[in-house]
Amino acid sequence: MPTKKQFGVLAVLATCLLLAASVSAQSKTAVTELHAFDGENGKMIVAVSASGVTFVNGKEGKTFRAFKTNRSHMKGATTDWIVVRDVDSNGTVDIVGAGKPAFIIQSDGAPVYSLPKGCGQFHLADFAADSAADIACRDGNTIKMMTYNGQKLWEYKVAGMTLGVCQFGDVNGDLKADIECEVARKGTFVRIGGDGAELGRDYDSAQLEPADDDNPGNEAAMANFLKGKETFDLDGDGTAEEWVKMDGSAIVVSSKSKPKGIARFDIGKAHSVLVDDVNGDGKNEVVVGGEGRLLIIDSEGKLVADLVVDPGKLKRETDVRIDQVNAQSLKDSSVEAVTA
Repeated sequence: MPTKKQFGVLAVLATCLLLAASVSAQSKTAVTELHAFDGENGKMIVAVSASGVTFVNGKEGKTFRAFKTNRSHMKGATTDWIVVRDVDSNGTVDIVGAGKPAFIIQSDGAPVYSLPKGCGQFHLADFAADSAADIACRDGNTIKMMTYNGQKLWEYKVAGMTLGVCQFGDVNGDLKADIECEVARKGTFVRIGGDGAELGRDYDSAQLEPADDDNPGNEAAMANFLKGKETFDLDGDGTAEEWVKMDGSAIVVSSKSKPKGIARFDIGKAHSVLVDDVNGDGKNEVVVGGEGRLLIIDSEGKLVADLVVDPGKLKRETDVRIDQVNAQSLKDSSVEAVTA
């Protein structure tokens, strides 16, 4: 597992305005959520789509890293496919993918853990009462419980019956989340914990509800600026007199002094917009998410970047070639390593 870097407290800042469209009928490549997180090297933009997550370096205006995932789970299960939350309660936000593969990534793009085969049901909750989220991975009739970084807590296989959809919550008040799953026999459920499983009838069931994850993107989607016009302070003069709106297939940036438009760029179809100072120049930029595409427009209307952010069309590139890995050290033959 990679060593964690500390970037201070990461959050969606109060000055960061995130406005995303409804995701009910979006394509697989539609960038339905945009987030910006502070780090020691400036802002990292996170573009979320059904095909995965792409990280963009705000200062450089370049793609940094992408993680592919597929949305597939058992019928009847409800899942937030990409969840943005502080998984390990260390004050830094993480990106969680619940598809195939399932993964947890730090907000700087560093991978924490991956489940290549994914899970029929993937759920994050505190099953160990240690204030950190654990992973419940349901695969057929087997429940695997792991810490957020992949350390196995326990595993239980239900024999002699077929599990249905599972729900999660603290049933007995011990501050640990419990698992309760339907079984093939109508009106029967099974409750599963670290010490085994217990059968019961539905009148004894806690009737647990699927947990709501604290995903900033879901909350921000209610604003849905794409149906109208939103006003911002782009030039940093303290007055919100610039605005962003859609005009047909184009994104338009205008102002009180230039009502006909500061900038106009064809995006085809926009799904999300982020207004924030992503390059650290003291002025806000407009970041627009389209169909596998991301635009960054500066406060004067200049197109800073037009990037492909569909994880399916990106491949990871690195300046370091790995020659040898062992338990104590990492050796490579890059120029950077030789001259460092």
